[in-house]
Amino acid sequence: MPTQEPLTGRKHLYTLHPLSLSEIEPEYNPLSVAKQQEERLIYGSYPHVIQLPSLEEKTQELKEITSSYLYRDILEFQQIKNPDVLRKLLQALALQIGSEVSYTELSSLIGIDKNTVEKYVQLLEQSFVYFSSSTLWK
Repeated sequence: MPTQEPLTGRKHLYTLHPLSLSEIEPEYNPLSVAKQQEERLIYGSYPHVIQLPSLEEKTQELKEITSSYLYRDILEFQQIKNPDVLRKLLQALALQIGSEVSYTELSSLIGIDKNTVEKYVQLLEQSFVYFSSSTLWK
């Protein structure tokens, strides 16, 4: 049940990043890494997802993470009104991997204001859903 009391002095903030390759494969084996590359690109490196045995279970877990984290936390706490816009933005960003991101291009593709696109991208970066080259090299 939500409370209206402030958490000042009663909370700890932790930043947990996805597992690194050295954590997943302590004994580096190039053949094993190459075999699992496509799966890691699709399913990421969330600790629990990596441990699941089947692709169906991994897919289901990622859907649960998306619905509980992305849609509940980001949409609710950041007061984003339209979850479809955020989903479309994520899909458009995924298609631009390796390319320079243009807020103007994304704006016309999704059909929302350029400033809104920029705000949403910054929000996705702050919540570790999206990483731009500028955030990776800080």
